[in-house]
Amino acid sequence: MQGRRVFQGGWNARYHAQRGRQPTRRDEIFAFVCRYADEHSGPTPSILEIAHHFELAYGTVYGHVMRLIAERRLAQQDGKLVVPGSAWTPPPVAGEH
Repeated sequence: MQGRRVFQGGWNARYHAQRGRQPTRRDEIFAFVCRYADEHSGPTPSILEIAHHFELAYGTVYGHVMRLIAERRLAQQDGKLVVPGSAWTPPPVAGEH
């Protein structure tokens, strides 16, 4: 069984629709990072993996990620991207409830 990562204030398409604006590429990248971390039980994708997913140049994605860090939507910790406000919950130990 895998642990789960819980994101606080994650990206949501309805949030932008309610405010009358379309999500930007940066919003899409942030959403991808959150989904990836959730699906992989914690680790976030590398810039290269993000670039491959969106079929964008590494430098383009790097710029978006640096802006997300400046906006404090992402952070770097030990060379890895992290989502501030997220918490990893370990899987339950067999036999415990």
